[in-house]
Amino acid sequence: MVQSFNSQGILLSFRAFLNPSLATPNLHLPSIAHISFPALKRAGIHAIAFDKDNTLTAPYEDEIWHGPGFEAGWEECKRVFGADHVCVVSNSLGTPDDPSFTTEKGVVVHPGLGVKILQHTLKKPAGSDALLAHFSTHAHAPHTIAFVGDRRLTDVYYGNLGGMTTILTDAFSFERDNLAARSVRVFEGWWFGGGGVRGGEVAERYWREVLKERGGV
Repeated sequence: MVQSFNSQGILLSFRAFLNPSLATPNLHLPSIAHISFPALKRAGIHAIAFDKDNTLTAPYEDEIWHGPGFEAGWEECKRVFGADHVCVVSNSLGTPDDPSFTTEKGVVVHPGLGVKILQHTLKKPAGSDALLAHFSTHAHAPHTIAFVGDRRLTDVYYGNLGGMTTILTDAFSFERDNLAARSVRVFEGWWFGGGGVRGGEVAERYWREVLKERGGV
């Protein structure tokens, strides 16, 4: 599947250049294999959404990445939060570029990942209201929804615009990554440098819960 040009996303990105905090995550972890989903839930997260390519799968692939801890981490996530509280928000799936796109909310389940694909007409970083509406039936406040992805100017920015708790993970597969994504990722690294994190109440509670899991105080 080929993604169409995301002109609105490019225009929105200029705001992040002026206000880098928009592209700064609450947490930064190497991959989903390094996230303690039980600790995240105890920290106050009630629902969680993920970018797909280079967050859960290799670009344009359907199966969870086979790297160490990915499959176990993904199954733990679905077990901890429950399928109705987990979904995928992708710029390659669930958009008008996708042959299976539908305007009926949340009816498409990803065959390899086993969770719903959010159907949305606006590409990230725009359109976070669609995700908030998706989880609204469960009365989740925005900050109790986590958004996980590998890109600052799409995933992190998208989650921050919606008031969610954002988690940045590192990309892991570049073989089929499209040229635009690779180029922007290099630019993000140059512009934002090492980045840093926003922290915040949920992030602080998360690390306290992780410390407990590891036998700390």
